[in-house]
Amino acid sequence: MLITRNNFSNVIRSFDLFSSNESVLVAVSGGLDSVALCHLLALTNQKFSIAHVNYGLRGDESDSDEKFVVALAEKLGVECFVHHANRDENVELKKGIQEWARDARYKWFQQLNIEHNIKYVLTAHHQGDQSETILHQFFRGGTLAALRGMKMIQGDVLRPLLNFSREEIMRFAIENNLKWREDSSNAKSDYTRNLLRNEIIPVLKKVNPRLEESLAKRASIFSEAESLVTKFIHQIIEEQKIIRNDGIFITIDWLLQFEYKQLLMWQLMEPTGFSSFQVDDALNLLSSQKGKRIDSQSHQLWKQESELVIRKRNSDELDLVIIDTLPANVFLRKTIGLSRRVLSEVHFAKDQSEVFLDYAKLSFPLIIRTWKAGDVFTPLGMSGKQKVSDFLIQSKVASYDKQHILVLESNGEIAAILGHRISNDFRITDISSSALGIVIEDNL
Repeated sequence: MLITRNNFSNVIRSFDLFSSNESVLVAVSGGLDSVALCHLLALTNQKFSIAHVNYGLRGDESDSDEKFVVALAEKLGVECFVHHANRDENVELKKGIQEWARDARYKWFQQLNIEHNIKYVLTAHHQGDQSETILHQFFRGGTLAALRGMKMIQGDVLRPLLNFSREEIMRFAIENNLKWREDSSNAKSDYTRNLLRNEIIPVLKKVNPRLEESLAKRASIFSEAESLVTKFIHQIIEEQKIIRNDGIFITIDWLLQFEYKQLLMWQLMEPTGFSSFQVDDALNLLSSQKGKRIDSQSHQLWKQESELVIRKRNSDELDLVIIDTLPANVFLRKTIGLSRRVLSEVHFAKDQSEVFLDYAKLSFPLIIRTWKAGDVFTPLGMSGKQKVSDFLIQSKVASYDKQHILVLESNGEIAAILGHRISNDFRITDISSSALGIVIEDNL
């Protein structure tokens, strides 16, 4: 399909993307596709502004891209916003360059939308980008959501060129004497998308010259299939009350009888950071002993008595706090208040929400941390050492809860398993003169 003013306008109208009086923000790199999109919007008298991110990854070339985009905006008579991304953020977040760049630009786009009351961000993704996305996600193990690729309307992001090919965009640009910038990094196959674009897709086109058109059509079909499956699975999830306030709970006996186990597990696992490869691992838990688990970056899935459970990990919380002076308040998986107390204030709470240790037996600094394998202590009322792991098993602490157990350490010894038991070696005795009071409140 030739790209003309009328064809482009028809796409806008048929997909009800935006109206002519709505101001939109266009993500412009300076490359062929985004430059063509700007000229098409100008031809249709659409109100728009330009947003360009300079990542500083290609030195003078990046700066030249920025100057080109600013000049383009001046030529078209539209406002241009420029953002210089801070690459140092990538070190802190431990992200790949492309993931960091994508997150940086979309975060900035959202800020611009709010500050300037702009409703939509337009990107210049086309059929070729769609093919790369589908193949990339499929090779990585994606399921239906991956096979349907990008949507033309995805929240506040619109892709009006998604049904046009790269060749059609190129023809439009040449016929209209457009100028654009070439990103030299695109010629390298260092990144997966470049490898697909430069080496794999050209080979696949020898098998099917209309590969991009074919994938675009199948993406549309898979999008409908995904909607149908998602609706069905969500109805099952609602009926079985699988999602509750504090996590996801799947009854094992019911799941064993359910016909579409893999689809159900993927619908539940994918939003919580698990990969499609882990679906089989999850189903293998059905025949495993209780306590077995698998992890994603943000969640854990494990087997308890009669259920599979998915809950968010507390990876953003500190694992260790050093206490030099009192009073002190510590905010970990529990809120813990520590203070020196006189003996008349000592009392014993059955629920372990407040405990007392002999102050004189403690050595500062104190450490509050997550327990670890190999930790031992002397439980109150006993004379011999016991592994913390054995104590937790005997106390019937659930497998998921074990990872959140905190201990108080003094001079290399465990003085208390907070919320559960103090050490006999640090208990209050008749000769104690003062106490360390520890108040414990759950945050979970």
